[in-house]
Amino acid sequence: MGFSTVLEDYRWAPLSIAGGVVALVGLVIAVAKRPERPSVSGNMVSVPVEAD
Repeated sequence: MGFSTVLEDYRWAPLSIAGGVVALVGLVIAVAKRPERPSVSGNMVSVPVEAD
């Protein structure tokens, strides 16, 4: 967006500014580190095995 502004003489309108802000906020949310959560899967059930 910055390159287009400088190199192509792009003019920012209020709607395009809002769209840029939404895109940047979405990018921050997508790459933000989230806390680890334990896996909740049906495959995680342990069944005791009887020894012969």
